Amino acid sequence: AEAGLRILDRHGLREYFHPVHISEAIRYRKPHSEAFLQTAEAMGIAAHEALFIGDTFALDVVGAKRVGMDVAWFDRKKTPPDLNAAQPDYVITRLLDLLDIL
Repeated sequence: AEAGLRILDRHGLREYFHPVHISEAIRYRKPHSEAFLQTAEAMGIAAHEALFIGDTFALDVVGAKRVGMDVAWFDRKKTPPDLNAAQPDYVITRLLDLLDIL
């Protein structure tokens, strides 16, 4: 959890992400649907209005797609996706790639 905050801080991006939910604080861990739904609710939006950005296929892509979110998979390792699982809407290999999506 703290690792995610450190990544945002290191890249100067934390101010652009609100809220940042930590699983220990909301009592649900990804890929549990509530982890995603509570974050959308805190933002005042429906899940289908959100773009979830994550780097773990099984936890982030599968979990966010399950609740109807669009997903940008941050795949630094260029890993082939599990074709039997939910598919991300976008695959990015650099944080700067988000500029093309947003």
